[in-house]
Amino acid sequence: MMKRGDILALGAVVGGAALVYLAAAATPDAVESWDSGSVEGWVGTDPLNAYDVSLSNPGDRLEVSFAKKTRPVPEVRIIRATAAASAGDFSGDYWWGAAITNISFSLYCETHVPAVLQVYVANTNTDNWWFYPLETPVAGGWTQYQVPLDYAAGWQLGVGGDAGQFKDDLANVAWIGVELQRNVSTSKQVYAVDNFAVNGASKLADSDEDGMDDWAEFIAGTNPNDADSLFLADVLSTNTPDGFVLQWKSAGNRVYGVHSTTNLLLDFEKVATGIPATPPLNTWVDEAATGQVPYFYKIEVEQ
Repeated sequence: MMKRGDILALGAVVGGAALVYLAAAATPDAVESWDSGSVEGWVGTDPLNAYDVSLSNPGDRLEVSFAKKTRPVPEVRIIRATAAASAGDFSGDYWWGAAITNISFSLYCETHVPAVLQVYVANTNTDNWWFYPLETPVAGGWTQYQVPLDYAAGWQLGVGGDAGQFKDDLANVAWIGVELQRNVSTSKQVYAVDNFAVNGASKLADSDEDGMDDWAEFIAGTNPNDADSLFLADVLSTNTPDGFVLQWKSAGNRVYGVHSTTNLLLDFEKVATGIPATPPLNTWVDEAATGQVPYFYKIEVEQ
């Protein structure tokens, strides 16, 4: 006869059926190369001086310039893609829906380098402008950039901001863009951007061949390039008076749910939801696990 705790199956899954999104997903691996000769709906602004900036396409790239001046004048150029640009590929949900892991592009500096060079990601609801400072490019040629979309990599918000807020803001991106500040030179300065892309973790790829696809590893917060980095769960104890003690590997800024059943022929039922991450491990007690029956569990990443 089967007794309480004799058989236990514990799995860890990524899910999210209970999570409601306000934005359609951005397009993973979308690339804008401007080969059409059009600016593809991208817009330019100078927020420092509060005016719009003209962009051009000489044939295969997006170009912006600073006019010649008689004296040094502070000027900024932010070239950005809103929902109206590039078929909307660069706006929307960068987090769950698209699992965008990094931003990449090439920058051309004709004769000068910008005084400041940054990438921006702005949220629709909060109007937060997150920025990532970039290394100085080379003058007279192209410089390649790849920016990890990870708060720990160095993303900043003017005042305050944390990893949780960054993740939340990525769920509804209004626009993304590149900022250039005028070099102190009064000469004309010309810059161009090409092959702008947002690169995502794929559900069709398993880079480390551990049985968990790259998209699922992104959601779980594990490393898709390390076969030993897994979303695992275990039962710590089955004989405590309070119930079964479950434990699983957790990652920052995640929320978990627990599903349970006493019969694998029946559906799992959610028995806990909204459990905040306490990395590197989460512990939860199923106080309802009573009686002489086996219990089976699944841990879900809710958001």
